[in-house]
Amino acid sequence: MKLRPGLRVLDRDPGTLQIGVDQRWATVLSGLTPAEATLLRTLAGPAPATGEDLLRRCAGRGVASARMAELLAGLDRDGLLIEGPSGALPVGSGAGDDARAAACTAPDGDGAQVVAARRRATVAVVGLGRLGMVLADTLASAGVGGFLFDDARRVRACDVGVGGLRERHVGLLRSQAAAQVLGGTYPALRLGAGAHEVPDVVVVVFDEVADSLRTVRLMVEGVAHLVVTVREGDVVVGPFVLPGRTPCLNCLDAGRTDLDPAWPRVRDQLKEAAALVPPAQESSTAAVAGALGAAQVLAQLDGRLPATAGACIEVSAPDAVPRLREWPMHPECGCIDVSGAGHG
Repeated sequence: MKLRPGLRVLDRDPGTLQIGVDQRWATVLSGLTPAEATLLRTLAGPAPATGEDLLRRCAGRGVASARMAELLAGLDRDGLLIEGPSGALPVGSGAGDDARAAACTAPDGDGAQVVAARRRATVAVVGLGRLGMVLADTLASAGVGGFLFDDARRVRACDVGVGGLRERHVGLLRSQAAAQVLGGTYPALRLGAGAHEVPDVVVVVFDEVADSLRTVRLMVEGVAHLVVTVREGDVVVGPFVLPGRTPCLNCLDAGRTDLDPAWPRVRDQLKEAAALVPPAQESSTAAVAGALGAAQVLAQLDGRLPATAGACIEVSAPDAVPRLREWPMHPECGCIDVSGAGHG
């Protein structure tokens, strides 16, 4: 048994240690003798000791092995100890810090295996302006190994900036430019491999209003997908749709129509306006929303429920402070039946 990688062992006062600082798992051990505290501090650091090491060292430090076993059992019950060594990252991987961070939350504490699973995954990104590029770059940095890019529009001067697009990319197809940027930064990526490959997650970036018609196939085929909508003054990250399990775009559209009967007419006008003049992707909101979107995708790939499954995160300019809004499945949508048809 060993302490989860990355956790700190800190002195609070004589006889009291704090293990970890995050409120989700931080634990305080009190009533410790100086010798017990000295042994427990060795659980962290550049060459951390294991629980077995501490038990072997008890006799030489004047610590009762039963007492140390009791302390270690408490840390184990709190989820701070894990079994065995962590797996190794692939040679050349740049996701070492992501693996260290994942070790704090992964059930078995093996962050390297979390990153290895991401490396086997493929994510499709539809819409590769500033926001889509931030999202894709964040996913690649976190260890995702395969991407399918879809955006036939050309890079504009206003796309240059956050996300990695540069002046030399202006005029190229966005999907081509995205492959150049990410392929140059992460040479081991699988880009566009397998034209008929079904991605693990699809991210669709819409302008002004999300169009449920563009996600019908994903619903029928049961493909998990994240919707991101760039609007005139904010970006909406979500919903993350798990077909048949969480609210879809039709659910949100129907719910909004319940609140505002004029919404369908307004929605159709927004679609037309966005086709002529897309909304601006302001730097800070694009960066924040892109990173939040990537976090939702990583949650799904890591086996966790994304926060936007049944919700949206609204990121408004100019403060770019995220706000969560929950949405239920609409009783008249029928999306459970639609998604089920694809697996019938």
